[in-house]
Amino acid sequence: HSGHEMPPKKKGKKGGKKKKDPAVLEMEEKVARGIKENMSLREGIAQRKDLTRKALAAGVEAASTKDGAVRELEEMQEEAADVNAYMSKQYKMMQAQMGLQVNQLERDLHRANEDLAERTAELADLRRELERTVREKDEKISSLELKMQNLHSQYQNMLHSSLDSLIEKLKSEWLGFEEKETGLHQQYKSALLEFGLNTHDI
Repeated sequence: HSGHEMPPKKKGKKGGKKKKDPAVLEMEEKVARGIKENMSLREGIAQRKDLTRKALAAGVEAASTKDGAVRELEEMQEEAADVNAYMSKQYKMMQAQMGLQVNQLERDLHRANEDLAERTAELADLRRELERTVREKDEKISSLELKMQNLHSQYQNMLHSSLDSLIEKLKSEWLGFEEKETGLHQQYKSALLEFGLNTHDI
């Protein structure tokens, strides 16, 4: 269908509308069919484009989700590796520190044992020295006591001997004095008698 109006009928002529040329009709039909097919094709293309777009979008989303999951997994693996490395480093550091502390404690214990052995030996020496000092003191005390007893005995003996000697001396001197006194008394009486005096008169 061309869309143009048909020319007006001529007066005085019989018959209806003038038929189109078959070639023209066929051309018009081909054009109309072509337009319809073109529209259908365009709709199909548009639908396929839409489907393709949706599929691509879904694929991109899926790929994005997959990539995100892969990245997240890789990040988790990296974090796990970092954590493992950190923990391994911390464990090694702690192990080394504990090793140093154990070595230090062992050295301290060894030194303490040596000090204890030295102190034990010194204590044993002090105990022996104390026992020797006490023994010497006891021996000196016993010796002094014995000397004091001997001195006391000697002093007693000397004292008794001196007293006895002194008493004997005093006795001897007293006897001599009595003898002298008797002699003087007789001389005195004789002298008085010579002068005619009596001792009872004095």
